[in-house]
Amino acid sequence: LMCLGSVAQASDALQLGAETYHERCTICHGASGYGDGLLPMYMGNYPNTALVRARTATTIDEIRHVVEVGGSEGGSVHSPPWRDELSAEEIDAVTQLVALLRDDRDAAFALLDETRPPSVANPVEGRVLFKTYCARCHGEQGYGDGRMAKVYQDPPPFPLIYSVMPAAYLTNI
Repeated sequence: LMCLGSVAQASDALQLGAETYHERCTICHGASGYGDGLLPMYMGNYPNTALVRARTATTIDEIRHVVEVGGSEGGSVHSPPWRDELSAEEIDAVTQLVALLRDDRDAAFALLDETRPPSVANPVEGRVLFKTYCARCHGEQGYGDGRMAKVYQDPPPFPLIYSVMPAAYLTNI
């Protein structure tokens, strides 16, 4: 795998890998490969989908195999096979991107940031994200009364019903 001095030096394959990743992979693996995609948030007991740390596929050939066959031949049963939907070039490109995520996260994150398509506000996705990451502390309605509010007291979760947090509160975070 090549070392990237800057995103501008990314190979065409890595560029294609990032674009394909955004199009096909973020729903499960998240925008940066941390496993925080929407599908795992919707499904209970969904397996860890983080790509930044190798759990099973550790070599280029093993990564490529998982991308090609998904869960059909020993991978996660939740992972789809891509060999019938992606070209060999796209499979190789995504494989290189996953390897880069593990070898040089900063370069991979910069490439993914540069190639990320513009986001469109989606209230349904926003609701899922809030319930998944925020409601435990801030409460279902944003009043700062989530079940973890009893644990976090210094500072306590801020009521999100206010449009601006006081400066004194922000300095305590």
